[in-house]
Amino acid sequence: MKLAFFGYAWGKALQPDAYMSETITSLAQTGADVDLYLGNELAKEYGIYGLNEKLRPERVGAFIAQHGYDAAVSFNNSMLIPEVLTALKDRVVTVIVDEPEHLFDYHRTGPWDAFRRGVEIVAMSSRLEQRLLEAVPGVRDRLRFRLPATQVSAGLRLDPVLPIS
Repeated sequence: MKLAFFGYAWGKALQPDAYMSETITSLAQTGADVDLYLGNELAKEYGIYGLNEKLRPERVGAFIAQHGYDAAVSFNNSMLIPEVLTALKDRVVTVIVDEPEHLFDYHRTGPWDAFRRGVEIVAMSSRLEQRLLEAVPGVRDRLRFRLPATQVSAGLRLDPVLPIS
């Protein structure tokens, strides 16, 4: 399976954070071929708003289309512009980690626009789930609530009662 992962990186080294890195690693360990794209490089202001005028959205879409991805995973709606969504032939899942004020808004239409485009949604908090249900009509069938889970360090000696993922 060939996957596009749309994340972001705020540091000078342009590396995704540990949670995204772990998610990418987990996907790759299932046998998926994962390519990482940084959505903050597509943005104009503050890393999440507007489109960078140096990039042409239709060329970004064409580049993604030529890779023939089976699916895509996006964190906080990263890279979810119409040109990219059209380029993807299959399912797109957006994982909402932060509050709406932190979601990518490339066309400055507000934080909810990408959710109206038929993407599958994973909300990482029950409050986000509720806000989505209130803000986006008809979203219920595409919305899933999931708690985040991370690996437990091998150095820790815990006796878990229930599996965390």
